[in-house]
Amino acid sequence: MKEAQEISNTNLFENRFNKIPFYGDWEVDQDQNSIKLAESFFRNPQYQKVYKNFDYTTSYHVWIGEGNYEFKQVGFMKMLSFPYKEFKFNIGDYITCIYDNKETTWIIKTITKNHAYDCIAHIEKTNNYIKWVDDYGNLIQYRCVVSDKMLEAAPGRSNIVPPEGNIFLDVRRDLVTSTITENQKFIFGGIAPNIIQGQIYSVYGFKNFMNDEETNEAILSLELSRRNADEVDDGDSKDDLYNNIPEVYKMKMYSVKIDGDEKITQKVGFETKLNAIVFKNEEQTDYKVTWESTNQEVVNVDELGNIKILDYGEAEIIARFEHNLDVFDSIIINSVENLPNIEYYKFSPIDVDTILQGDEQVFTIYHYKDFVPDEEKFEIVLSGIPNEDKYENYFYSVFPVGGDIKNCNEFKIINNRAFNKGKLKIEAVSTITGETVNTIYVRLGGLI
Repeated sequence: MKEAQEISNTNLFENRFNKIPFYGDWEVDQDQNSIKLAESFFRNPQYQKVYKNFDYTTSYHVWIGEGNYEFKQVGFMKMLSFPYKEFKFNIGDYITCIYDNKETTWIIKTITKNHAYDCIAHIEKTNNYIKWVDDYGNLIQYRCVVSDKMLEAAPGRSNIVPPEGNIFLDVRRDLVTSTITENQKFIFGGIAPNIIQGQIYSVYGFKNFMNDEETNEAILSLELSRRNADEVDDGDSKDDLYNNIPEVYKMKMYSVKIDGDEKITQKVGFETKLNAIVFKNEEQTDYKVTWESTNQEVVNVDELGNIKILDYGEAEIIARFEHNLDVFDSIIINSVENLPNIEYYKFSPIDVDTILQGDEQVFTIYHYKDFVPDEEKFEIVLSGIPNEDKYENYFYSVFPVGGDIKNCNEFKIINNRAFNKGKLKIEAVSTITGETVNTIYVRLGGLI
């Protein structure tokens, strides 16, 4: 058998038969080898094929059955590992298998590793999910054990009964769950906006499990107190709710915007660079995006947003927030044989309403032919906020990028101080026709 190739050599099994009661008739002699011994493992009625930590690509072999009286009393089952060459399980691991004809997930609470043929764990069945939303809007959920009592020190001793409305919860401790803080809120059911009493809980305190340091390092034990709906929906706690309550209860804080039109039509061979901005509420951030194409054979895109049309057809280019792939924007790319000969002028970005004091903003202005910018230059004319004589560079400063302010495509504005009596008017005048081709307005805001 393939599994038998992973077990220890024969002399590790010399005491195996004293440890495990084999099922059925099995003739044993001094020359019994490890392969035959391993095959007998699968004959026991308690045999289970299990998966660890929700990785369904690798299975493991164990026995699951009732433990001694003390562990049985508190709802623990005993799991005996197949004798692999190396130990495969640790405290805090999730174990999933078909048990009693249904998929069941357990969490390892204690484990002894005396020998490869003597790896025994005590496991408890999970019965709920602990859910919250992280700072980037991702819904996080973990299988957990929720109960209304906790063991005082060890199985068999008296139970601790929490105050009315409180519950105890055990969950795997890792880098994510270790960020849980006191007073953080969670929810165990319900659909917005029907938040009812008893569904929302907050962390009342952190507990130790059975006074076992090894277990406490792997299992996070919490006491949660029930919150009433009117206690939660109080205005000041809305940010806390966003960070800690699942998707159905939160507002969309983050968004992605690809700069440019929603659709590009071009010939095969066309190349350009797409730019995407991640916003938190309405504020621009420095977060990055990941790029993908729904049809790389038609339009290829690299990790920087550079695209190239390779063949006729259509593809959607998607920019996803690096910390939450469910937050994204997209643009459609069509490749055609003959272009529609479209011309237009465009300022970018066009959605900047305010430049705050001390901040700077770069703008571009181009003349496009069939969605491709040409070499036409522009004079940038600013008005509405004084910037001459004694007011020069007082409220704001403007600098051309790679040219002169009267002959450029790109320029930068720095807000030196707030101006509350109007907006800065920015006009682009074509150096070819002398006509004003585009206009935008921007506020100069004060410090936050």
